[in-house]
Amino acid sequence: MAELKPCPFCGGTAKLYREQGIGGFNGSIVRCEKCGAKAAWKQMSYTYACDREAIDAWNRRAKDEQASRMDDLISKLSEIRSEYNCFDEDEEQQYRALSETIKILSQLRKL
Repeated sequence: MAELKPCPFCGGTAKLYREQGIGGFNGSIVRCEKCGAKAAWKQMSYTYACDREAIDAWNRRAKDEQASRMDDLISKLSEIRSEYNCFDEDEEQQYRALSETIKILSQLRKL
């Protein structure tokens, strides 16, 4: 079974529960032991059909995706710096490097 991440709200320990939900539906849900936060629920029920879905929902973090995107953009900036060593190149290459850098920075602003 996959490890549960700490609670994104209080840092508390999370635990997987199997519950009977609305209409007798049996499933799994992850809940913080400290603050009681739960993973997002499906329509008409607050439990998951299987442990895997509940764990994946609990462990999913928007910041993980943003951090990955940020790392990609920072890598692109490093490539630009290496490719266009602006101190030794002509004005046209400096302009291209600056233009590409501005595009990447505008993408970072959107995160």
